[in-house]
Amino acid sequence: MKGMHPPQWGYDNADVSVQLVNESADGAEAIGRALRAHPAADHVARTGGVYAVPAELPRGAGVTGLHVTFLDGDMDRIGYETIEGRNPAAGTEIALGVRAAELLGKRVGDVVGLYIQGRKADYTVTGIYQSIANRSLTARLTSDGIARLGLDEEPSAPLFFVRLGENADPEAFIAELRGRFGDAIYAASQETLVREAFGQALGLLVWPLGAMGLFILGVACGITYSVSRLQVRRDGWMLAMYRALGMTAGRLRLAILSGTAPPAIAGAAAGLTIGAIFTPHLLDAALRSYGLADFPAVRDAGALAAAAAACCAAMLLGTWLASGAITRQPVRPLPEEA
Repeated sequence: MKGMHPPQWGYDNADVSVQLVNESADGAEAIGRALRAHPAADHVARTGGVYAVPAELPRGAGVTGLHVTFLDGDMDRIGYETIEGRNPAAGTEIALGVRAAELLGKRVGDVVGLYIQGRKADYTVTGIYQSIANRSLTARLTSDGIARLGLDEEPSAPLFFVRLGENADPEAFIAELRGRFGDAIYAASQETLVREAFGQALGLLVWPLGAMGLFILGVACGITYSVSRLQVRRDGWMLAMYRALGMTAGRLRLAILSGTAPPAIAGAAAGLTIGAIFTPHLLDAALRSYGLADFPAVRDAGALAAAAAACCAAMLLGTWLASGAITRQPVRPLPEEA
């Protein structure tokens, strides 16, 4: 999970998340007070979710409702990010997921009307963000944005995000909470939640991507084998002459290999450079319908170097296997001058 930055995927960046297992108003207030009073906590925000129906839908919009997250706290300090504008800070403001904004035809500065539990309110769009959750058919409000609706029943808000102070230990903080509240809460560090959120998805991608990588390496090996095999057949008479002059088959194979190495290395380097530049743009286009307008690509220099080495090794292996035909060619003696 190294290199994962949750806010780029639409998640928070809190150090610790605390969720009430058996929610009650008194329990939530008690836990909220305990978290805010803890000396290791730098900022605490309480969050929940509601379902909203847009007051106006463009024809053929393909969306019937939005999953709305509301937060009692500072969205910036909790780590929520936007790709345009900013997070909402007042009860009359809202941030829209990128797909929600596209389908509703809204941009920063526009007004969007929402029905939540039968109550309608208008909000000014202050930001647009991307999120893989619910394909970005989502929105963010402040807790004041919910309170102004005057709902008959207060929406559930069972989750607390906690940003810890400098040098605070998340695991020690969690252990203390569990010792105090027991089974009434579920607390986890960001590392644990990132592993849970992305681990299964990455696991599902490893096998198909690994198979694709092996297929590409096989194709590269096969192409270089075919080309080198044709070269050995074409120059068979010359290779036989070199052997007659005393060169061993091994030296001839190394000579052919040394001729393949420079273009193989140059080709692998050029391919990886082009791929590193253009692949994120292709992924942006492919994944936009899933809520990601700017794919958070992680460029690992070590992984790129390993991929380049594997490509070169596959091509050199193809050349080496093809040059094995030299060992099976008979050595023809040179004709003697009269």
